[in-house]
Amino acid sequence: MEALYARASIATSPDSARRDYLQIVVDYSTSPREEDALMRLAQAALARGDRAEARQYLERLAVEHPDGPSRAEGAYRLGRLLLDQGEVLPACASLTAARERVAPANVELMNQINYAMLPCAAAQRAADSVRADSVAKVMRADSIARADSIARVKAAARKKAGASKPAAHSASAPSKASVWSAQVAAYDTQAAADRLASRLKEQGYEARVSPERPFRVRIGRFAHREEAVELVAKLKTAKIDAIVVEAEKP
Repeated sequence: MEALYARASIATSPDSARRDYLQIVVDYSTSPREEDALMRLAQAALARGDRAEARQYLERLAVEHPDGPSRAEGAYRLGRLLLDQGEVLPACASLTAARERVAPANVELMNQINYAMLPCAAAQRAADSVRADSVAKVMRADSIARADSIARVKAAARKKAGASKPAAHSASAPSKASVWSAQVAAYDTQAAADRLASRLKEQGYEARVSPERPFRVRIGRFAHREEAVELVAKLKTAKIDAIVVEAEKP
């Protein structure tokens, strides 16, 4: 394996280097060299303009090497990639992870991370606004439901008393409750998603892969969003980055 890594490091052909790094990642996934191989594969994919492949390697780097020396740079590159793809909130989560892990002496990388995070404050304000709007909608729905309940009680009382014309009321149509999950990653290929799900299952998590592209690796199905938020916090403690999403239909 060391000879394979050395050959990849000095290869003059990008294709040859990529083949050797891929072999390290596939055949020697427990090797200390795998982390650097993943980073180099991601860098090569970004240089080729293959963002989907680069994202796959960077997300795998985050899950498999949460405390490795490449973690800060990997999280920064993943954050930049997600920003370019318009996924601002996941991007900001990755950039935050990068800032938490960057070495104090690495001033250049810290400056790059801070610059990349400039859109995050506005995104957070927008997310907070959406959450506030959601709370207001819930409160309005609750108010309507209580008014409807009162109307039904009054109507029943009038009917019991022999009222000839009970007041009409409108029944609210029942709404389908949302189900929430913690999403760890998303891949263009199901094989990559299945590999990550298997690793998470080995760690005791009930991971699954969504059935459609992009293949999302998710954990849990919760009736209340707060439960998914708690799981994301626990995953972060375990050095696994995740976000709260609405679960796909079973």
